[in-house]
Amino acid sequence: MRAVWIIIVTVLSACTAVPERNVKSVDLASGVSFDMGVAPPSLHQQQWQKKLTFSRAERSATLLSQLAVNQSGELRLVLTSGAGIPLLSMAFSDDEKISVSTQLATLPIDPEYILADVQLVHWPMQQLKAQLKGAQIQEFQRGATRVREIKRAHTLLLRIEYQGVTTTLTNYMHQYQIIFTEVGL
Repeated sequence: MRAVWIIIVTVLSACTAVPERNVKSVDLASGVSFDMGVAPPSLHQQQWQKKLTFSRAERSATLLSQLAVNQSGELRLVLTSGAGIPLLSMAFSDDEKISVSTQLATLPIDPEYILADVQLVHWPMQQLKAQLKGAQIQEFQRGATRVREIKRAHTLLLRIEYQGVTTTLTNYMHQYQIIFTEVGL
């Protein structure tokens, strides 16, 4: 019986719930911020499943993600292991609150940045331009690759490259990369 209690306590202590946070923006660099917002109406009632590969320094992790946008534009993101075990659940609502629950002791990237990166990859340029402060975002075509770049003066802060079913986001200031790979539902 004592062994059962030890297992239950161990499992429960591994699960962490982070309370809602009133986070409206993330800092991309000194003097550069990105104001998070709800999804535009064109993305309401949509969902995607993608494989996310996080790389930072010499560490990398691959997780499956389920992203859903409801009828009011609220964004919900769940990250799971390859075996389907939920590791992280996040939501960003129209009242500008982020809620996070996780079973990971530490994350390679703060949840706010993961949600901001999802928006930078999926939201239309017009909305992103309004949400970005202190830098410029541009989108252009380089051969078969569509590219988005955020720059401050002549310094490249972030690049997103869309190549078929793979999208690569590289954050040069925070030194990490996320590769979004589409998978079928």
